[in-house]
Amino acid sequence: MTPSPQQRLIESMVYIGAPESIVKCIVALDLHGPLSSKKIQDTCNLRQPEVSLTIKNLSERGMVKINVPVTKGRGRPSHRYELNNPIQECLEGYIAEAKEREKQIRSHIEITERILDDLLR
Repeated sequence: MTPSPQQRLIESMVYIGAPESIVKCIVALDLHGPLSSKKIQDTCNLRQPEVSLTIKNLSERGMVKINVPVTKGRGRPSHRYELNNPIQECLEGYIAEAKEREKQIRSHIEITERILDDLLR
């Protein structure tokens, strides 16, 4: 079975160094719109503590807003989370970090090749 475009995006972003739980959450919120913590757990196959840390991280980066419903019943209200920006904007920072690492790796490859050339002379 061919992976969905969303699954391919997750795999690609994780490969370039983005945290898997963050990418899964961003993709799920983009695909499904506002979700509860429980729905994120189920959709992303993450444990509740991972979801909490991921939402906290995304919220601190300004990528996610937390909607608190007004309830008159008993119990804790169920928050719903949604993206503040389009998925491209949410992921561009991770892509830029990967490009910077690539640039540094290329530079070190060139240095290594020069050192090897000098050693072989």
